[in-house]
Amino acid sequence: MAKSVIQSMVVIITGILFVGIVQAGTDDGNLKEVGIEFIQIYSPIAGNLVSCPSDARGFYNALGLIGWAKKFEREDNAACEKHFKFQSLGGVDYQWIDDIDFAFFCGHGQREGNEAWILFTSACDDQWLKNKEVVWGDKDLEWITLDACSVLNNGDGKVFQRWGRTWSGSPTNVFSGLHMIQGFDTIINDHPDRGKLFVEHMKKGKTIKQSWFDACDDTVDYSGSRRAVAMYACDAYDDHLPGYGSISNDNNYPNCLEWTPYYCYKK
Repeated sequence: MAKSVIQSMVVIITGILFVGIVQAGTDDGNLKEVGIEFIQIYSPIAGNLVSCPSDARGFYNALGLIGWAKKFEREDNAACEKHFKFQSLGGVDYQWIDDIDFAFFCGHGQREGNEAWILFTSACDDQWLKNKEVVWGDKDLEWITLDACSVLNNGDGKVFQRWGRTWSGSPTNVFSGLHMIQGFDTIINDHPDRGKLFVEHMKKGKTIKQSWFDACDDTVDYSGSRRAVAMYACDAYDDHLPGYGSISNDNNYPNCLEWTPYYCYKK
C-alpha cells in the first residue's frame, strides 16, 4: 500500500513580543523523564478503552528500558485533569505533566465547536481538560502524545486558534517551550501496542513525527480514513528521541507553528 501524501499547514504567529530560541528558564536539563496517564474504565459515562493500559505502559516501559526515568503512572480515577492544567487556572501541571520531558495520555477525546478536550473519570478538578486550560513547556515538557480521538481536529480550520494562539484571558500560549503534540485529526481505534511501537520507530533514528505516523500505520483499524497529526513549533519539525538524532532548542515564544496530518494505512 502506498503511503499517504502529507500536506502540512503552517501559521506565522504575529503580535508576539519575544521571538527566537530561548531556553526555558525552569527546565531541569534532563531530557529523559517520562510519565503516563490513561483511562481504561469509563463506564457509565463513555465506552471503556481496554487497550489503554497496555498502550500507555508499552510506551512507558520501552523508554524505561533505554534509560529514561519513569516518573509516574496514573490510571483511571488516579488520572487527573489538574495534572495537565496550568497553575493559575487551578492546575498542578508543574508537578506532573510539565515536570517531565515526554508525556503520554490514552483515553477519550473530542473537538466540539471551538473547544477540544480529553476526558477523565475523576473530578479533580473536573472531568474535561480543555485546550484553553493548558500552557505546556514553561517548566520542562518537550513532547506530549494525546492518544485520543479528534483532539487535534481541524475540520473547522481553527486548530491554530485552539492550540497555538493566546486566548482571551490566557497567561501565555499552549506552546510555551513545548516542542510537539502528537494526536489525531479523526476518530481512532485503541490498540495495545501503539505506544511501544512508537518508541521502536523512534529508536530506529526516525523523527518523532514520522515515528508517530508509522505507529499509526502499524495499529490502525481502517486504511485511509484515520488521520494522525503532529503539531509543533516549526523549529521542532526534525526532533528525534534524545540520543537518536537532532533536537531543537526550547522556544518559549514560537512565531511559527505547523500542523501535519497523515492518513494511516493498515499494514
